[in-house]
Amino acid sequence: MGGFRKFLVIYIALVVTVTAALLLYEVRIASENTKKFILSADKIEKGLEKLAEYQQSSKQVLEELEKLKKDPDTPTQQVLGQTQQASESSQVSLGFVTISDKKWESVDIYEDSSLSSKIIGKAEFGKAYRYFKKEDGWYQIMMPKTENMGWVSSKFFKELSDNMP
Repeated sequence: MGGFRKFLVIYIALVVTVTAALLLYEVRIASENTKKFILSADKIEKGLEKLAEYQQSSKQVLEELEKLKKDPDTPTQQVLGQTQQASESSQVSLGFVTISDKKWESVDIYEDSSLSSKIIGKAEFGKAYRYFKKEDGWYQIMMPKTENMGWVSSKFFKELSDNMP
């Protein structure tokens, strides 16, 4: 009977060890799947935030176009929520530009149309910017919030069709 007890103890220990190993494996796989899910959820959340920003920017541009249709004698300039009345001496917008590829989340805005010029801001992917001049591979745009003018390289931007984002 002593041999049977030893066999039974070894068998039970083996079953417990295999069961514990299987449970640890299942926990590891569940943990990896949870990490993948969290990463996917974060990417989706960031994408939705960018989409919401783009929709807000587009809505503002469309509202401005509606204002211009109603009263074409009083032009206004609106860039990302900043509105000002245009005087007779102010520049006329030629259209809208946006960053051409989502791999560039932001692009530098320069004081002058030169890469060696001082960087005065950042343009963000998914937003539309009015441009007022286009020369030698550069667009002169109005910077959001400050309403100052700056320059961006056309290598990173594309014009939006029909002057609408």
